[in-house]
Amino acid sequence: MMKQKTTGHRRIPFRLLGASLLLAGMSLVPVSGPVWAREGATAATFGLVDEAPHTFLRPAHVSLFPTHALVQGEEELEVRVRDGVGRVELFVPEGARNLQFDLGDVRLASWRSRVAPAAVGDGDARRRQDLLARKRAVEGELEAVSARLGLWTAHAGERSLEALEKLDARMAEVIPRLRERQGALQRELKTLSSVLVSLPRVTESGQLVILLLDGMPAGKVRVRYAYTLDNSGWDPVYDLDARPEEGIVRVLLAARLRQNSGMDWRGCDLSIVWQDARPLDAPALPVWRVDEGPVPRPYARAAAEFKSAPVMLADSAAGAPAAPVPVLDKGTYARWDLGRVTLPQGQEHLVLRQEEWKAPLQWVARPDGQGSPVWLMVERVLDSTPWPSAQAEFSVDGLPVGSGRFVPEGNRVRLYFGVDPRVSVTTTTDDKRRGETGIIGKRQTWSWNWTYTVHNARARAVTVRVERPEPLPVNKSVDVSLDGTRPQKGGDHSLFWKVEVPAGESRSISHGVNVSAPAELDLNPVAP
Repeated sequence: MMKQKTTGHRRIPFRLLGASLLLAGMSLVPVSGPVWAREGATAATFGLVDEAPHTFLRPAHVSLFPTHALVQGEEELEVRVRDGVGRVELFVPEGARNLQFDLGDVRLASWRSRVAPAAVGDGDARRRQDLLARKRAVEGELEAVSARLGLWTAHAGERSLEALEKLDARMAEVIPRLRERQGALQRELKTLSSVLVSLPRVTESGQLVILLLDGMPAGKVRVRYAYTLDNSGWDPVYDLDARPEEGIVRVLLAARLRQNSGMDWRGCDLSIVWQDARPLDAPALPVWRVDEGPVPRPYARAAAEFKSAPVMLADSAAGAPAAPVPVLDKGTYARWDLGRVTLPQGQEHLVLRQEEWKAPLQWVARPDGQGSPVWLMVERVLDSTPWPSAQAEFSVDGLPVGSGRFVPEGNRVRLYFGVDPRVSVTTTTDDKRRGETGIIGKRQTWSWNWTYTVHNARARAVTVRVERPEPLPVNKSVDVSLDGTRPQKGGDHSLFWKVEVPAGESRSISHGVNVSAPAELDLNPVAP
């Protein structure tokens, strides 16, 4: 489990934010895989005959993005000179790409890389290797036990009666012991297999990078490096629990960290970064032809003033105060700095925010073709701290109701927690007519009248927002009027009524629609 540390280790005096940012003064050659066969070189060309396992460089700083990880480090490495050319070796994960190096005043002439064996790391990697060795031993012993059982039970029909009697006595002694041992081995093998599934795979190889230096004597050189890993990153995840009787929503924003580098990141400065998902290129402007479509609106993005957000480790004690961690706003991304931590291989969950929203819960009734179910809904104005769009798990009173998305719209978010079985709406059709009016300039007419009755079986009063579509005329000669309880108009061509219903009671509202059109107009309206 990852543990946050506050040691006095100095931090790297540089920081790369995004795979496209280059270190100042850095020589960059794109990685294109092993170069030996492609360029006709051999391992002997670069003095790499020795194939002893190599140890990965430990990163000093890691930035996790949703799609990748940016790894940075600084090491003092030994320079070996051959034929007047200095050589420095670095060992990085096989999936590392966008490699960048900075050697200060030392000139980097060129560099190459190839796949090389990796030494088994510590932690889970070492444990996995030990378990694999034990699993192979158990499989071998199990096979031997099964073979011995086969020998004891084979060819019994070819033996004499006296031999069979002796064999039977021995079998009564030996076979139970073998069966018991076979069962124990099978149970151990099943346990080993289950544990191995939960552990990261052992990394058997990596990239051995050879830097060729001009005019560099034997000795030491300080190398700053950076690379990206596509198999590591993070995802925001929400856990939203509505408590209708308390009038609150419990909100948990967590970061699901993916670390598949092949080593444990020990004592590194860890940051997680959320980027704007918009493409790099600006879209083309549309052609505006009057009356051929809606007026195009220029895109405007509200600049969020990101402030600090509390961060704590997922295994922290409940209710423990979280140390404030600055969330930096750079316009296109926000970054949480988590400090000096150890992040092992595999997945970790980190709590970014945990709070209670004292937002009024709303009940929304909409027709769905089979009736008017009532959904539990919360609408909230968000503060200026980052709220990324992400997958969310929804529950009511601690009971899961489903999965969905947390998608802010500007500085607001609307969340639905499924249908509430204790609040319902019944619809009664009171009247439905069609006719004609007038002698000159006849008009055809239609009218509908409904009664909506809201039932509340909860132990507290609720306010139900009953929504219906607003009837919109398709022709300026068509008239539409409303009767009954006066509705309010929503922003999406909807009508709604807010009905307050005490605990255990019911309340009703009426709704009428009248449509009138010229007799010669081909019109046949149908109420949804």
